Amino acid sequence: MTHENPPSDPPAGLMPFTSRERPSDSGLTEDQRLRSLLIDMALLFDSAARIAARGFAVFADPADDTQRLAAETILIRLAEIGSRLPESFRSAYPTAPWNALRAVRNRISHDYRSVDPTIIWEVIDGRLPDFRRTLGI
Repeated sequence: MTHENPPSDPPAGLMPFTSRERPSDSGLTEDQRLRSLLIDMALLFDSAARIAARGFAVFADPADDTQRLAAETILIRLAEIGSRLPESFRSAYPTAPWNALRAVRNRISHDYRSVDPTIIWEVIDGRLPDFRRTLGI
């Protein structure tokens, strides 16, 4: 799947993913914490869509690995957020690829030299949009 026109900056009201206090450290209720984590996931899905919109040629450019490294970071962060979601939420979405995301994260983090960029591309371009639709965010 390739996209003709990459998305521009995030829509009004949505900022690119930025660091902030950890939800568990900020005194949020469980509902507020869940909402905060889902917003973070949505922002990362947006970032992944911008990478995918640039196309595989940009992603796989041997002279510039920036897009591939950004995609790997997105997958690591999505897996981390997934691990922080309440089990009740994850079990409400049994078709979501929680285990696969964790496995990709582990491969990227611990065996990064063996990561196949075409697999990362497939996840970013093909699987994350489906994952997002599954979650409805």
